[in-house]
Amino acid sequence: MATTRYNCAERWRPLRGAALLLALASAAAQSAPLVLRPAGGAQQTAVDIPVEAVGDSRLQIQFDSTLALRAIRLQPPAAPALSWTPAQALSLPRQQRQRPELGDAYVLPAQHNPAPGIWRLTVDHAKAGTGDTVTLLARQLPRFELLLNTPGRPLAEGGVGLIGLRVLDHGRSRDDVRPVLTIQPPGQAPAQTLAMTPDLRNSRGQRIGQDPGQFFAEFQPRQAGEHQLSVALSLTDSQQRPVPLKAGHALQVSPAPHARDLRPSLNLQTGPGGCLQSAEFGLDWQAGEPGLWLLSLRLAGAASEAVELNSHVDAKTAGAIRFKAMLEPRQLRRLQHREHTEADLQLVLAAAGRSEIVFRQRGLRLPKALPAGSICD
Repeated sequence: MATTRYNCAERWRPLRGAALLLALASAAAQSAPLVLRPAGGAQQTAVDIPVEAVGDSRLQIQFDSTLALRAIRLQPPAAPALSWTPAQALSLPRQQRQRPELGDAYVLPAQHNPAPGIWRLTVDHAKAGTGDTVTLLARQLPRFELLLNTPGRPLAEGGVGLIGLRVLDHGRSRDDVRPVLTIQPPGQAPAQTLAMTPDLRNSRGQRIGQDPGQFFAEFQPRQAGEHQLSVALSLTDSQQRPVPLKAGHALQVSPAPHARDLRPSLNLQTGPGGCLQSAEFGLDWQAGEPGLWLLSLRLAGAASEAVELNSHVDAKTAGAIRFKAMLEPRQLRRLQHREHTEADLQLVLAAAGRSEIVFRQRGLRLPKALPAGSICD
C-alpha cells in the first residue's frame, strides 16, 4: 500500500511550560491548519505530531479529507494504538459544510495528559488523485483555560460592554469558581474590580446567559483611552499543585463628548384646576451610525415598581436625532406619591445584526421636577 508520510515536529511545536498556561490565544493562533497532499495513487497518509512534557494538558486532533476514509489510527509513543472507524470520527459531512471542497470533517476524542513524544496519526483512504488533500489541525492545550470575551467593537464613554468568561477544565466548563474582573483605566486612575456572576440580568430581569460555566460582568467606562482588563485565579492540578491562570485584554474606549452634556427636556401639560394631564420627555442625541436607536427611561414608582418610558428613532444616516416619550395619566398616578427630579436612562443601538448598550446613566437630572399631587382623570 502506497503511504505518504509527514513529519510535523517544527510546524506543531507547542508553547512550553508556564507560557502554555498563560498564553492560550497565542497557542491557538500558532496552530494553523496544515494542508497535506498525498502522492498520486497513495492509499494511506501518516503524520507525526510532537507532544511535549508540560504537565496536565490535552491533545486535540481534527482534520478534513477530500478522500473517502477506511480507517483512522493514532499511535502514542509507547502504548497500544487507538483506532476509530470513519463513522465514529465524522463531525460534519462535506454536503453540510459551507465549503464542501474541503471534504468531510473529522474530530478525534481529546487525549488527556498525553505522553510526551511523537504521536503518529495514520488514515487509510481511497487512492489519492490530483488535488486531493488532508487538512490537519493538531493542538496541545493546557488542562485549564480562561476564555475572556470582550465587546467586538470599541466602546464609547458611558456605553456598557458585556464581558464574558469561561473557565475550562479539559475543555469542560467549571462553575465552582468566583472570578473577579480587574479594570485598569488609562493614566493614574485607580483600578476597578467587578465580581463576575453567572446570574447577570438585563433591565427587564431576564438572565443574560443560560449555559452553565459562563460568567459575566458589565463594564461602563467613564473616560476615553485604553483600558486593561484582566482576570486571575488559581486552580489545582492532578498533583494537587496550584496552577495560576490569567487572561487579559486591552479595550479601547472612544470619547463621547455629547454624552457628557445631556440636556433632556420635560414639558408638563396641566388640565382644569391645575391637575397634571401629561408629561413629555425629550432628548437630543448624536447618532454615530445608522440603525434603530432605542431609548429607555425609568422612574421609581410606588412600592418599588418602576415606570418605564420607551422611544425609538430609525436613523437612516448618522447625525442628530431626537427622542420623545409621553407619560400618560395612568403612569403619572404611579408616580404621584412623591416629587421626581432624576431618572435612569439607557440608549441601545440595533444595527447590522447586533444590539449594544451605547449609553447608560443612572440618576440623570431632570430639567424640572415631576411634581407629586393631583393627576387629571
